[in-house]
Amino acid sequence: MSKIVISEVALHTNSNYTGATAASTLTNVVVDSREFSPEPNEVIVDAGRKINESYTINFTMRVKGKYFKDGTTEILGESIISTDGSVPTSVYPKFVGAGTSPDIEFGEMWLNGYESYSNGRVETVLEASLEVIQASDGVTSA
Repeated sequence: MSKIVISEVALHTNSNYTGATAASTLTNVVVDSREFSPEPNEVIVDAGRKINESYTINFTMRVKGKYFKDGTTEILGESIISTDGSVPTSVYPKFVGAGTSPDIEFGEMWLNGYESYSNGRVETVLEASLEVIQASDGVTSA
C-alpha cells in the first residue's frame, strides 16, 4: 500500500464539500506533519468487556508560510481559524489527494491556529478535535 499524497487542503464551510476558494485552500502542507487518525474512546461494560463508545478525531497539520493558496489572504487572519480562544466559523476540511491518492474528508470542526518557528522557518500550525459516535462521521476517504 502506498502513502497518501496530499496536493492541498480545502477548508469548506458546508457539509457537501463545495465552495472552497483559493482564499480558503492551503498549499505547502509539510509532509508527515499531518495527523488525522480516529482514536477509539473505550468503555468497560458487562463482565469486563470493552466497546468503543465513540471516537475522537485529532487533526494537526503544519503549513509552510502564512498565506492561503491565493498568496494574499493570511491564514491566521480569517474567521475560520481561532487564534485567541474565540469560536471560529465551522469548517469541513478536505485533504485533496494527488494522483491516485484518495481525498480525505472530515466532519465539522473548529480550527485553532498559531505560528511556529521550531523548524527554522515560519510555519502555520492548525489543530482541531472532534468527537463522533461513528468513526466515519469524523474522517473518511472519498
